[in-house]
Amino acid sequence: MAFLLTQLYYSLGQYPQATDYFKRFCKTRAQLEPYYHVVGYYLEGKTLGESETEIIDRIKRAAKDEEFDQDLIERVVNDMSEPHLLQNFTALPKCPACDVCQLSNDCLTRTKLEMARKVYRHMSDMPEQAPLSWVNIEAN
Repeated sequence: MAFLLTQLYYSLGQYPQATDYFKRFCKTRAQLEPYYHVVGYYLEGKTLGESETEIIDRIKRAAKDEEFDQDLIERVVNDMSEPHLLQNFTALPKCPACDVCQLSNDCLTRTKLEMARKVYRHMSDMPEQAPLSWVNIEAN
């Protein structure tokens, strides 16, 4: 969700909010690809009101420490240059059409649905719940 909000705020020219949500997105990743590091520097520059040239210089300064290659920098600058096209880079779920969804390999919904189907199948075999109602007494 944070990545989608990053894209939306960036498309609207609200760079501080886009940067904030991008940082939230980054915190959810176990390992961050170099591409996202460069995007982070780009967003910081936009938030500070820097020109495209200043942003590229910012990224190149960071590249000395983090070894970003020129092709990666150009790709990020090109990707970010058209804010209204950013949504094209995000695959969205196609629920419930798993067979055509780009996210099906990473999807948790399918597993949860399969588990729910198994549980629901066995629920008719469960004992009457009224005698167990004392378990739900709230602690004072």
